Amino acid sequence: MAELRSIFPEKNIIQTAIGKIDYDYLVLATSTTSNFFGNKHIEEEAILMKSLSEAMGLRNALLSNLERSITCATEQERRDLLNIVIVGSGATEVEIVGAISEMSIMTCDANYPDGHPQLAQVAIQQGKLLAQNLIRLAHGNPMRPFRYKNLGTMATIGRNRAVAEIGRIKTQGIVAWFLWLTVHLRPILGVRNKINILLNWVWNYFSYDQSLRIILYAKKAKEVIEREKRESMTHWGDDLKKELDIRQGDTPEAKEKTKE
Repeated sequence: MAELRSIFPEKNIIQTAIGKIDYDYLVLATSTTSNFFGNKHIEEEAILMKSLSEAMGLRNALLSNLERSITCATEQERRDLLNIVIVGSGATEVEIVGAISEMSIMTCDANYPDGHPQLAQVAIQQGKLLAQNLIRLAHGNPMRPFRYKNLGTMATIGRNRAVAEIGRIKTQGIVAWFLWLTVHLRPILGVRNKINILLNWVWNYFSYDQSLRIILYAKKAKEVIEREKRESMTHWGDDLKKELDIRQGDTPEAKEKTKE
């Protein structure tokens, strides 16, 4: 909860924002920075997600842009808000694409006229159909529309407590909790990743160690800052904007009056 200012190794003391602290052993655990590979434009404009605060800023920027696109003033502004460019093609970028695709409000499925549920299975099935349709397109065959197959719904509501609905089977309690764990562990890629996640779950279960105590301050993305600044000047009513221009001396009448 303090900022490191100076280190005095000869006295085993560090100077922090809240005072001096003595130590027996000092371990400096530093983080990494984003690599833009020399691209200054991306460095200036991109929304980063190295830290938790940056990831929260990215999430807030995406959600606020989607919400704002519903009530924006012009069609051009709506397109700007809904235009998302993801730089990179690594695992993290693919996960972001998947997360964004799950948020996309599709109404072409007759069984789901109000859109599909925001579940991972929707994105997985869409990805498989997309691959199949690209193959059909390459061979000159007609593409098939997406039809979501509901494999069930699960939710955990605490330790040993969950609810599950798979077809006509409905269960709850510890049975549904184990089903939830199994379903979420199965799609993890790699045996090593599965084992690591399972061991973390077991450790957290017996140690009651949770990350809820972490204090996070979301970093507001540059795109959101600029949009809020732009909206503060462009979404005035005509009468209010004219009054503001007069106060600031931006109208011909105000300028002429200033000369007088």
